[in-house]
Amino acid sequence: MMSAYAGAQGIYNGTGPGLNNTFLTDIAVPPFEDEDLIKNITNDLTLEAAIPNNFQPISIHSQKTQDDSALASYSSCFCPQSPNWIASNSQDAPSMSTFNLLNVTTAELAKLDINLTTISDYQKLGDVCIADYFNDFELPGKIDTTSDTYKDIKFAYEWYQTHVYTAQSFQKSIYNYNLTNTILNNIKAYSTSERFTNPYVYLYYSDEPSLISLLNAFGVLNDSCLANQWQGSSTYELCVYPHFGSNIILEYYINGSSPYLKAFYNGTSLNLCGNTEDSSICTLDQFSSLVSGISGSYNTDSIQSKCGIDTDKDI
Repeated sequence: MMSAYAGAQGIYNGTGPGLNNTFLTDIAVPPFEDEDLIKNITNDLTLEAAIPNNFQPISIHSQKTQDDSALASYSSCFCPQSPNWIASNSQDAPSMSTFNLLNVTTAELAKLDINLTTISDYQKLGDVCIADYFNDFELPGKIDTTSDTYKDIKFAYEWYQTHVYTAQSFQKSIYNYNLTNTILNNIKAYSTSERFTNPYVYLYYSDEPSLISLLNAFGVLNDSCLANQWQGSSTYELCVYPHFGSNIILEYYINGSSPYLKAFYNGTSLNLCGNTEDSSICTLDQFSSLVSGISGSYNTDSIQSKCGIDTDKDI
């Protein structure tokens, strides 16, 4: 919950109240040195006090992973079989082939006492390196972030994350069924005469697998386009891995009897429905068909069965 809260505050950077002038900004930035410092800051805060950089605090609603059918369909809590699919994907032929393509980088990392034997090892190293880079920390082995070695590590991490959550075709349906149908139902509810009693904005805040799965379902991201870009064989503007701050925005427009949607990934328009006259527009009927295609033959009961859940138990 605190991770989501900290990240979501970035949406409103600069719009909130300022930090009490009695404090230096840097002492209010985690990690805190000790509990006494936290108590001192808390006890002396006034109504005008806030966290650094004028972030605007916003409400965060959270729920247990096993109850979050929209954003946690890939988790073991929601789908007990999911870790088995991920593990299988991490050891399949494409994973081994991709690891072998990195043999020069693997040898260079060994000289730094960083020994990698699988593509999964690259994922773990990449997770650390990318986080260190964004936090302006020194990378393991003092890896230079402008080097080919770092670029290869970053690619391997992105490829692995994308591959393990999308390699098997049924994963698209199971990981996106609840989220896409929830979005569609929210839109349909707003389309009725009761729309003014429904929220204008729905904000879903999650982690990489949710975005990877949805981008894959929308035909934007896959392991092949990442590999092709890394090898320089092709470029696709929207084939971008969802790192920190990435977002998908769906805008709904009520235009008489012809309601439609527009979709954006990190500010770039998506052609979800293949319209030739205006690629940015997806009619409500077209979006309904898209969601139906993503769901495939799956429904709540068949997803439970595929995930190894008692079909008498509600998700």
